[in-house]
Amino acid sequence: MVTLLHGTDSVSSRSAFASLKDKDFLSFDAEGLNLFDFSQALSGTSLFPASKKIFIENLFSKKVKNFDEIVELINKNSKAFDVFLWEDSEVSKRQTSAVKNLKVMDYNLPKNLWSFLDSIRPGNPRSIELFHKVLWEADENIIFSMIVRQFRLLLSVGSNIQTIEEAKRMAPWQRGKLQRQVSLFSSERLLRAYKELFKIDQKHKTGLLNIPLSKSIDFFLAGL
Repeated sequence: MVTLLHGTDSVSSRSAFASLKDKDFLSFDAEGLNLFDFSQALSGTSLFPASKKIFIENLFSKKVKNFDEIVELINKNSKAFDVFLWEDSEVSKRQTSAVKNLKVMDYNLPKNLWSFLDSIRPGNPRSIELFHKVLWEADENIIFSMIVRQFRLLLSVGSNIQTIEEAKRMAPWQRGKLQRQVSLFSSERLLRAYKELFKIDQKHKTGLLNIPLSKSIDFFLAGL
């Protein structure tokens, strides 16, 4: 059997992917996968420990050079092995169509989260209201990481420097939304906001944040 774990909630999908591993498994990253090693693992040679579970990350990444060959090996051996695939983002049915008998497990962030992220701009009290709605559906740590991601993308679009891989993959309509949002910030305010997020993140990770993370997000949004 072949199972794909993917979706916009990469934290949850990654956690679920890790929980499926036990003491007897083989793990590969498709971006740097050696076809000979992979073939040998599936044939059960003595070079690899005996295992019926194969875990593969990033199979549908554009950086995978031997995609067709890897999929052919997976399809040939899917009855003998349990193969688990993980992607750090959502993949389409067209991308996965080459994998036979695929079971898909979706892990997606709440739709309200995207509305909240789009609402973030200076002087908009509704963003705080939407933030508290999302808190009912998602963990504050996930929400905070998505706020940081949003500002990274805004900085990338605002400076017109596509150094972030995710920014390079954006569809025109996604870029258009970010361009409209970034136009509501001055470059100084945008950079200051990102630095403030960095400070919150640093304090949170080191245990120096003396208020709940959700309250820090409240103050951050109010201070925009």
